[in-house]
Amino acid sequence: MLNVLLDGFPEDYMGYPINTDFRVGILLTLLVEDNKYDDSLKMLKACDLLYKEKVPDLMTALDGITWFLSCGKSEDYFEDDIEKRSKESSSNTKCIDFNFDSMDIWGAFWGRGIDLSNTKMHWFKFMSALSNLGDCPLTQKISYRSMDTSKLKGESKKYYEELKEKYKVKNIISKEEYEQSLKEKESMFGSYYMKLLGKG
Repeated sequence: MLNVLLDGFPEDYMGYPINTDFRVGILLTLLVEDNKYDDSLKMLKACDLLYKEKVPDLMTALDGITWFLSCGKSEDYFEDDIEKRSKESSSNTKCIDFNFDSMDIWGAFWGRGIDLSNTKMHWFKFMSALSNLGDCPLTQKISYRSMDTSKLKGESKKYYEELKEKYKVKNIISKEEYEQSLKEKESMFGSYYMKLLGKG
């Protein structure tokens, strides 16, 4: 198990040098979440992003990517827990997105004197700092998104469900997808609706 207090922050995985900058971690996360590419293409791109020189064998390379994204914690996972964790994460609302929340993330670090646009920072350090930002607009949004409203009632339930909806992570779509969506809305609601949107 990795202990950064004793071992420092790693620069390699199993002897294979890796690119440790936080931007690599963000790119890998976005790549893993992107459904436009098949798994084999994702794997090739992920290896290209993470490994500096020689890429290890397939299993080691995959383990390294998981290990890096989990900030070394994947070593603690028991195989029996993998399916359970997968089900839990798929059933939960997404609380943070590196595309959708990019300005809030930058602002949260800026508020603590760190300009992420010209800072080099280890991915593990970045994720640790991201988890310990304290009270700020980003953490408030994350709190609303992750709130369990199932046990609330009445006005309180309505209030927090409205906040969840307001601050939820929204899908970023392409121009083509947006235009297709407008066409579908026009066919359903007519030209008057499009005029209300300022598109007619």
